[in-house]
Amino acid sequence: MCIGSRLFVKMHSSRFILCGVLIIAVVIESLAWHKYPLNGGITGKVATDLNVRLPNHTVPLHYDIRLGTRFDMGIASFYGVVTIDFKVLEETPFIVLHARDLDIIGAVIRNGTRFVDALYPEYDRPRCLLKLRLPKGKLFQKGDQRQLHMMYDATHGSERGFVMLKYQNIEGEDRRLAFSRFDYTYARTAFPCYDEPNKKATFRITVQHNPDVWAVSNMPKDEKETTLGKFVFQKTERISPHMVELFASDFDYTQSNLFGIKQRLFAPNGEKFPLSDVIKMNKLTAEYFNSTFILQQLEHIILLASVDKSDLHMTIDSGEEMLPMRSAATTEDWINLFLRIAHGISHKYFGEFISPEWWNYLWMTEGFANLFSYMTLNMTFPDWDIWQYFYVEVYNRAMTIDASDNARPLSYCAEDNMEIGSLCDNITHLKGASILNMWRHALTDNIFRQSSRSFLDVNLFNATSEEDLYKAIQSVVEKEKFVLPAPIGDMMASWTQQSGYPVLKVTRNYENGCFTVSQGDFSTNSTTKSNKLWFIPFNYVTKSKADFRDTKATHYLLNETCLTICENIPQNDWLILNKQSTGYYRINYDERNWFLIIDALRSNPHQIHPLNRAQLLNDAYHLCKDGHTFHSFTRELIHRDLFMYMPGENAYAPWLIFTEIMKNYPKKWKRNEYFRKFIKSLTPIYTKWGVNEIPGETHLERLTRRSIIHVACLYGMTQCLQDTNAKLQDSFERNVAIEVNLQSEIYCFGIKQATNEMLEMISDRLTKTSDKSEIYLFKLAMECAKPAEDDQAYEVDVDKSSEDEYI
Repeated sequence: MCIGSRLFVKMHSSRFILCGVLIIAVVIESLAWHKYPLNGGITGKVATDLNVRLPNHTVPLHYDIRLGTRFDMGIASFYGVVTIDFKVLEETPFIVLHARDLDIIGAVIRNGTRFVDALYPEYDRPRCLLKLRLPKGKLFQKGDQRQLHMMYDATHGSERGFVMLKYQNIEGEDRRLAFSRFDYTYARTAFPCYDEPNKKATFRITVQHNPDVWAVSNMPKDEKETTLGKFVFQKTERISPHMVELFASDFDYTQSNLFGIKQRLFAPNGEKFPLSDVIKMNKLTAEYFNSTFILQQLEHIILLASVDKSDLHMTIDSGEEMLPMRSAATTEDWINLFLRIAHGISHKYFGEFISPEWWNYLWMTEGFANLFSYMTLNMTFPDWDIWQYFYVEVYNRAMTIDASDNARPLSYCAEDNMEIGSLCDNITHLKGASILNMWRHALTDNIFRQSSRSFLDVNLFNATSEEDLYKAIQSVVEKEKFVLPAPIGDMMASWTQQSGYPVLKVTRNYENGCFTVSQGDFSTNSTTKSNKLWFIPFNYVTKSKADFRDTKATHYLLNETCLTICENIPQNDWLILNKQSTGYYRINYDERNWFLIIDALRSNPHQIHPLNRAQLLNDAYHLCKDGHTFHSFTRELIHRDLFMYMPGENAYAPWLIFTEIMKNYPKKWKRNEYFRKFIKSLTPIYTKWGVNEIPGETHLERLTRRSIIHVACLYGMTQCLQDTNAKLQDSFERNVAIEVNLQSEIYCFGIKQATNEMLEMISDRLTKTSDKSEIYLFKLAMECAKPAEDDQAYEVDVDKSSEDEYI
């Protein structure tokens, strides 16, 4: 029901997907082409018969949507009127749409303004299907074009749908905003629609609201129709319902232009953000695709972390970004903010310009958007070395999740609402980006760029499958006469249509300079038996030719178990596969080669690329932990040898991986003489970095210091605990600010040697403060103050130890 005046609301800017042919045709084409077994749902879930695909009787042509809201007054309900022009594909007595939690007031068929027929609604709640039936004896005839007119009441969501949230302005007054979060099946909570990615239509949005509120949508406003308190937006291109977006608030904005197209950045409380950087990101992305910007406008929405329920995940990829309060924004927060903005820009191309045929191809939209967000940042800020961040946050996390026996493939049929909703996960986002990045390097950026352009040009504003992507790549490969050992569709499908990833076992023949690469399925369960095989692109580098720059694939394992390569590699050369760790697989070497690599790391780690150093640490730990190592390769080798190079390491990705390893290190492994000696050996690197940031440091240097402090204090290095405690005391007693990047480490570890007086002071402040950042830090400190089971068992007094005796 509508509370208060019936006003009309607005819709926010940016994403899109496509409408297509008959649903049956889509299913048949997809199943016929898949070369690997398709999961019919998420592993471990009970199958249901709640197929939510719409019947193929009708297709939408155009939506005219009018929404009215008083969200700014805290009224949760809103009112809607939708008119849908549709075409009849086969004779039928009813129309079927998606609708969820909508109170339908009335539905009729109109011809312009003339009433034709009333429709009788039937609601299938589990499947969110609304069937609208003609009076008995009447039929919609094939080829007819009709107009459906509906009125309804709805409610703002708190997490999905047309969301309403509260925040405080700079004067401490409560304010509210509303925005769309329709991905991927929540447009139906804001208006009845054909809520499938291949059901595209044009949209015209009208939003009516308080005159003090701004509204933005996918298109610029219609200047002639817009009046005070009523925003009318121009008609969109053909998009799918979940790509319709809305934003309404009283935010201020800054404005600029790119290619003659207006860009605005909305932020609360007068917050400023470098719009020039955003424009540069847009420009470089457009240049990469060799295209002018097709959109009529581009809006960027910056939300503050003080918005209720606004964790960082409560943002919209295409426009709304989360900006923590500046005083609490870490380097990581700023990197993630720029990545989200770049992700939104990428969604204009992958999501708005082209879209998946069905939800099982969602990984293409999200994988491309995620990968291009990093590519855009790398083009915009080359000094950020963003690919180290990609390795840690995308590649590493994807491989951790994907090693489970319950992992699902990228492409698989999702038919019910629960399965479709679960597709917005890290397999889709992280593995999708990792696989695309692997082939970007294997094929070279030139082939990848041309293929991306071709994919966009050929399929502009259409629905696509992964086969369409492979056709685009194959056409460029043939045009450029780029040699591939097999069709790209066959090779890439082995990565998208089966779960998991391989582990490569490298065995060298030191007498003749040859080596053999064999593949197997990597799993956290070493007893799992699998016959999976992949088409694996790889390259390698040796000590004599230590050039990690060219990441093009030089060899392939073509869906076969092993391959032998003879290149006369000198016996004492180390051999490393997978330059810059772009291939999505783990690697295990024979023991002698491991020791050659370890010797190189300890003598001069910088002769090996930092991303490969991170992978060596990562693979060695997981191979050992999960039982995939050679017989003589034990955890003692890790403690005694591999980890001992870390005092000479200064790169972010290796240190972050090492920190994660230390956080999750099995307790029984810690009770080891070599491990304790190794912890003591970290004294020089900790002393070098210390607990104070230095002006002019790069983003990654700041994050690296945090990792070093964490490891040193976690395992009881006396100097680290004393330094963090002194810094915490200075903060409380002399009001000396702690750098925001180091606050968690300083509060957590500084409290370990705190006096009772300091503990009481923190407890007292916790009860009095309302600042969310302070509450988090104080609670963290009190939790860290509790002694862990083995705190005392592994404390190391570095002042009484000589590092030399352990190296």
